[in-house]
Amino acid sequence: MASRDVALEQKVEMLEQQLTTLRSDPLLNDVSPHLSTLEIEQLIAYEQGHALRLVLDRGTRQPSIDIVVGHNATVAVLKRLVQAAVNEQIRRDTTLTHGRSRKANWTYTWKRYCLAVHTQRLLDPHQRIHELGLHTGDRLRFIRYTPPKPEKPPVDAMAGARGRGRRRGRGRGHARPPAMSA
Repeated sequence: MASRDVALEQKVEMLEQQLTTLRSDPLLNDVSPHLSTLEIEQLIAYEQGHALRLVLDRGTRQPSIDIVVGHNATVAVLKRLVQAAVNEQIRRDTTLTHGRSRKANWTYTWKRYCLAVHTQRLLDPHQRIHELGLHTGDRLRFIRYTPPKPEKPPVDAMAGARGRGRRRGRGRGHARPPAMSA
């Protein structure tokens, strides 16, 4: 049992030495030590040229967020990456300020806002990023989403549906029927 403890202590010490070496590496100075596995994989893909780095601009009050997305990803994947990046930023902000935990309501957000690059709205979830002509450094932003209104039927079709000549109720503008006397 004692030999296992010694072996474990040696492994922990060796791991700490490797971490110290990695943290002091000048090539890794710009990498945050608090990255998740997904974020590290995205950075590796970006450095190898298999991904784009887009900037999510959240307005003047909030810091912008870097998002790394593969060339072959769809708009739906980009939206999930935006959600994950914003949720992570919110989590980090609340732990730094020791504040009350907050959450973004993504159902509300996606019903009322959509992502846009320049003036192009990203509405088709199946469209590929490389088809949109995005480049590294492009700025994503949320803009108000107004769904297209359904077409109104032609005026002639509505005239027949109104039921001319029928009594439609006693609403405003309709006279009451005379009282019956017995």
